[in-house]
Amino acid sequence: MNFPYISIIVPVYNVEKYLRECLDSILYWSFANWEAILVDDGSLDNSGAICDEYVSIDSRFKVIHKKNEGVSVARNTGLDIARGEWCWFVDSDDVIDSNIPIDMSLLECKDIVVFDILLYNEGEQRPSPRGDASIEECLEINSFYLKNISWTHPALWYHRKFWGKSGDFVIRFSKGIRLGEDGEFMRKCELLSNNPVKINYTSYYYRQRQGSATHSSEKDKITLDDAFKVLYNICLLYTSDAADE
Repeated sequence: MNFPYISIIVPVYNVEKYLRECLDSILYWSFANWEAILVDDGSLDNSGAICDEYVSIDSRFKVIHKKNEGVSVARNTGLDIARGEWCWFVDSDDVIDSNIPIDMSLLECKDIVVFDILLYNEGEQRPSPRGDASIEECLEINSFYLKNISWTHPALWYHRKFWGKSGDFVIRFSKGIRLGEDGEFMRKCELLSNNPVKINYTSYYYRQRQGSATHSSEKDKITLDDAFKVLYNICLLYTSDAADE
């Protein structure tokens, strides 16, 4: 059985306006060795039907229709069936760059790949990609992350060792965290990584739009509440990992 090199996990919930643009950017990626796992989290609009449409177009798309349980459960559902050596979390209202250059030989023995990401506002033209795809190796882990720390997890690829069922850590997204669940997953993997790499190229376009969770009126309060939960969960992982040594 041939396994995909990368599993793209896309949680989907009521995003029919943006979903085709997102899935087209994946469909036309010049790097062909991928699977895209679409997790329809109980959408009430036509998002689920659009997912089915793309599954019929290209067998590399897979879809899971489930009741609404939130983005953490949706991403975990994708991780549970992902077959790739790497995983990449893509939000269903955003877009990837369809020309991301990938040299698999350069990623051997790496465990996190950091790309560049660009923001744009809804209604504006998507910016052009930046970067020459040059490689920044990690010579010392603290210095690397001081320079290349990411603020959003779609800029990262995670090696299977972090999340695979037979991997070293089997990291999953925590339930009950509304805005910081991606940051928790990201920081856990960064703490446990030992050979990250930076590729200087824009891989991802983050659409800033009204109505998304990160633009709600309650954002600041939710972020503060979640921060303590995230720090607690990271400390639990760190102390547990230290105790096992």
